[in-house]
Amino acid sequence: MSVLEFAEQHWEFVDAEAVTRSLDETPVTTAKFPTQWRAFGPLPAEMLKCRGYTYASPLGNGIIPLASADIESLTTIPEQLVVGDQTVAGIEMTRVDQTLDFGALFGGPAELKNGYAMAELEVDEPTTVILGTAADYWMRWWINGQEVFSTFADGNEYHPPQVEQHALRHTFAPGIHLLVVHAVSGQ
Repeated sequence: MSVLEFAEQHWEFVDAEAVTRSLDETPVTTAKFPTQWRAFGPLPAEMLKCRGYTYASPLGNGIIPLASADIESLTTIPEQLVVGDQTVAGIEMTRVDQTLDFGALFGGPAELKNGYAMAELEVDEPTTVILGTAADYWMRWWINGQEVFSTFADGNEYHPPQVEQHALRHTFAPGIHLLVVHAVSGQ
C-alpha cells in the first residue's frame, strides 16, 4: 500500500485483492455512494492521442488527452462542461447496480468514445470509502479537484471490467465532495 498527501488529506492506494468482497458480504460504504450522476459527452475521439492502441491488442497502450476539462477548478457540478473547444450539456444518468453505462447513454459502444461523469457525495461525519472501479478501457478519477487514479498510461488489463479490479481508500471529512470520472472506451 502507498500513501500520498494532497491538500492536508491522506490517500491510501491499495491492491484490488485487499478490498475484494465475497458475494455474501455487504459493503458498508455503498449506502451513501451516489446513484445520480451528470454525464458530459460523447466527446470526439480526435481529442485523444493513442500510443500504439489497436482494438486487437490494446493492452499496455496508453492514451493522452489532447484536450481536457478544467476539473481542478470545479467546486460543484456544472450544467455544461468545456473540454477544449467543445461545450457539452450535462445529461442525467443513474448508476445501476455498480455500473455507469456510458455506452447506453451515448448511443452504443464504440472505440475511443469518451465522456465525463460527476456526482456529489455528502457525509455527516468522517467516513472511510473504498472506491472500487474498472472500465473498458481507460479512466481517470478526481475527488474534490485532485486526480487520484488513472489507467490512461496502460489501460485496464482486466476483462471483463469488475469493480474489484482497482481500489483506493479515502476518509472524507463531513461535507459535500465532488467525484469526477473521465472514461474512454476501448470497444
